Amino acid sequence: MSERLEIELEGGFTDAKGVGHKRLVFGSRLTGADLVRADRDIGRVSPRGFECGACASALVEFGTLAPDEFRHGLLSLSVIEWAEVDDAFDRFRVGSAPGREAEEISDDTVRLAFGVRRGDAVYTDITFGRLLTGWDEVHADELGVTSIERNFYLIGRQVVRLSAADGAQAEGGLSLTDFEGMDADDITALKDAAERWYEGVLAAHMKKRFAATGEAGETGGETDETVN
Repeated sequence: MSERLEIELEGGFTDAKGVGHKRLVFGSRLTGADLVRADRDIGRVSPRGFECGACASALVEFGTLAPDEFRHGLLSLSVIEWAEVDDAFDRFRVGSAPGREAEEISDDTVRLAFGVRRGDAVYTDITFGRLLTGWDEVHADELGVTSIERNFYLIGRQVVRLSAADGAQAEGGLSLTDFEGMDADDITALKDAAERWYEGVLAAHMKKRFAATGEAGETGGETDETVN
């Protein structure tokens, strides 16, 4: 479904056999599962490791390397050539989905570019309406998952309804399985929408409190960690 983008590095990666690998081809859009995979590996302790792991999932060719060697090759690049690859990765992400972009359609609902697939149904409109509790945080910690999966879980707990273009609806939140199949850009849009919704609810609450008590309330500062 994705158009390919090819770049040729000047130096590239030379493997243990002395074979050089300079040609990189992007051809696969990232999913939530790709992000989790990158986070489970070296990404937990290294931002560059996570970025290379995610980038490796978008590649379909890196010289003659096997797919399970892509990340190692990317980590072996100089900072200058990695910047070239990272820029190409961004261009591929934008160019592989022309005309498809998530949008906010109301204070509590975001329309995703690709949507959440459950069986034959694709839900594009995601509505928030449930504030997190301390128990949500406790249960998230008890899952024993990566930090990214933990964030997925907490964002999903704030969702109350999913709607499809044909009018079909599903009540309730998003599961980790839902996130695994989602496009990575949709996940970013969902995270941002969750933060906007929370900020709006907080602002409305403080305004109501001020009107009732005459006390000034602060609506700025730190937001809930689950949508940062």
